[in-house]
Amino acid sequence: MAIYKTITPVHIGTGNEIPGFEYHWSGNRISRYLADNILKSIPPRQLLNTRMLEDLARYAGKTPEKKEAVYRQLQSFTDFGKLHPIYTCALNVEYPDEIIYKNVSEQIKTLDTAYIPGSTLKGAVENAFRYQLLKDHYDRIEPELPQFLQELGNRSVKEGFILTLLGERKGSDEFFRNLFGCLICQDVPFRNMEVLQGCRLGKTERNDIPIPYTEVISPAQETQGPALFVLDEKKLERMRENATAAQSLVLDSFNDSYLKKACTSYTLDMLQSDLTPDMKRYFEDQGFEYLYAFCQDLKRKIETSPEDTVYLRVGKYTNYFYKTVSWLVKTRSFRLYSEYFQQAFSPLGRSKKGASLDPRKMPSTRTVLWNYDNAWLLGFLEIRP
Repeated sequence: MAIYKTITPVHIGTGNEIPGFEYHWSGNRISRYLADNILKSIPPRQLLNTRMLEDLARYAGKTPEKKEAVYRQLQSFTDFGKLHPIYTCALNVEYPDEIIYKNVSEQIKTLDTAYIPGSTLKGAVENAFRYQLLKDHYDRIEPELPQFLQELGNRSVKEGFILTLLGERKGSDEFFRNLFGCLICQDVPFRNMEVLQGCRLGKTERNDIPIPYTEVISPAQETQGPALFVLDEKKLERMRENATAAQSLVLDSFNDSYLKKACTSYTLDMLQSDLTPDMKRYFEDQGFEYLYAFCQDLKRKIETSPEDTVYLRVGKYTNYFYKTVSWLVKTRSFRLYSEYFQQAFSPLGRSKKGASLDPRKMPSTRTVLWNYDNAWLLGFLEIRP
């Protein structure tokens, strides 16, 4: 078992954006209802009124102002006291009235219980392992990087690129798929959820990009859950029996201690990407200078925590360094990172738009969510025994 603490809000999205019409708020609580139940509760003489139907057909997908007028009219005929919500959570936003004509990004949940899927945790651990493995053997791998990137062509960087760089030319992707098949993570439920507002900060306030209101797992809450991961030792032993030299090197590192160390080390390195002088100016220019201080404080906390405490950043709205090994290549081999940026390291892949991105300033945006009292960079977790 382990104790999971959300240092900041966590959002693991379903991919759905829920129309604000399905939400009804009162005070600092917001409830979500089935749209069918809302419509069924409206008296037929109101719902089937010719003007109402015309307005619904004409305005429901139009401007926020017209959507708001129609949705408010519908909700004015609804007695929410007679309806049963699907779930209710906290609401601490500056302008709650806006929700009715905006969408809300849905947090994954079972019934009314939000959770972090085991697949999300597994993906984060896998990426931390790849990063740490590359970092520990970087001096050996670095001379092979130019040829590897040149030969990459139109292919993507797949699972086994580290083995390829170590001289294992065949079966490397399959090996890593089998290896990560030995890593088992389970869902972790959390009791408290809330709705926050936010935006993706651009280079200047004028370039900020609004995002939907967002359901999140609330920050600063703890829950007891399964161990962060369990390893299938029998399968790993079978893999060791026929392993090549390069595969054995990877297998020797695939253990409980190394994986936990990799997670925390990776989180520390990624925090450093938000602690550069450029990022300090960026947060100050955006009016979020305390987020820079938060990153400093969190880095100090992690560095002084017990070795058996693990830190991860998971979910949506993290910057792209948290899902790649790009930061290591950028800091250790910037010429290569810059030369092959669009081909291998750009978050936009090989699109024409990606050609206009400046590799020195990537990622150039940060997503921030906030309530009345605070603002956060999302997704930071603490896991301790």
